[in-house]
Amino acid sequence: MVLLGQAIILGVVQGITEFLPISSSGHLIILPLLFNWEDQGLVFDAFLHIGTLCAVVTYFRSDLYAMYNSLVRPGRDNKQWRKLGLYILLATFPAALMGLLFKSSIETTLRDPMIVAGGLVLWAGVLLLADQYSAKVSSPKKTLPNITFLQSFVVGFWQVIALIPGTSRSGITMTGGMLAGMNKQTAVRYSFLLSIPVILGAGLLSVTELMTMPTGSIQWMPLSIGFVSSFLSGYMAIAFLLKLVARWGFAPFAAYRLLLAIIILLSL
Repeated sequence: MVLLGQAIILGVVQGITEFLPISSSGHLIILPLLFNWEDQGLVFDAFLHIGTLCAVVTYFRSDLYAMYNSLVRPGRDNKQWRKLGLYILLATFPAALMGLLFKSSIETTLRDPMIVAGGLVLWAGVLLLADQYSAKVSSPKKTLPNITFLQSFVVGFWQVIALIPGTSRSGITMTGGMLAGMNKQTAVRYSFLLSIPVILGAGLLSVTELMTMPTGSIQWMPLSIGFVSSFLSGYMAIAFLLKLVARWGFAPFAAYRLLLAIIILLSL
């Protein structure tokens, strides 16, 4: 059973960590462990993810409208946005396929705290290397609609690694984007847009599971509170990350990941 206070805390944590490169699944696993809470369950997690989905759709509504407009009003002026929309769909395929094939392992075996801690440490180092690499080779003038098919698909394969808790979907896709030659701001924005079909798919799968549950066993109030808190905190996290990366890069997040890994190991 999820209490209302827990729903607020978990919603805020989900909203912040879904978009910051510090592992949302890792935090949602560790919080119950630290405070001796019962596992909130995958349906509750799904509602938190839907809240963050609404946050990213709201924040990037102008980009999404540009892609939609390029489909309903095709022309040379919006050709790049049409390509970007197609690239996002194609880049989603590898993670979606692997997620369906290994769903049971991801939900059970891979939620081990030791795996989470290891992922936090490993990918903190890779994130730092990608940050430094991007500063040397990327072009500040190459904006989001100008990314190539190869860059987008490379990021899609990096996203497969995010199925392992402790990796951070946002962190690994930003890392992949920078290593593929995107500048930091473009890698961040593309990562956010790429999260939309992934979060939507995960949410729909869990909603179908919710529909099979007895009506009386569903805790609608905690689910609703978790949704709202994840939406609000997620929206603020997006704005915060875009500003912080432009000024400081990813070093603060790498340091935080190492600190969190130490806390996890000490709590076992």
